[in-house]
Amino acid sequence: MSGISIAAPFVSGVAGLMMQNNDGASPDVVRAILANNSIELVRKGKTMCMDLD
Repeated sequence: MSGISIAAPFVSGVAGLMMQNNDGASPDVVRAILANNSIELVRKGKTMCMDLD
């Protein structure tokens, strides 16, 4: 596993914890928080993460 295949379970887990700890957090709010607080990783000129849009 690599790239998005390995990242998906981690992001899903973080999103679940965020929703559990913030009763009013909708999926859209969690998505915005993740998108606004993430960093783009680049390796050998290849982007390792994708836009959410």
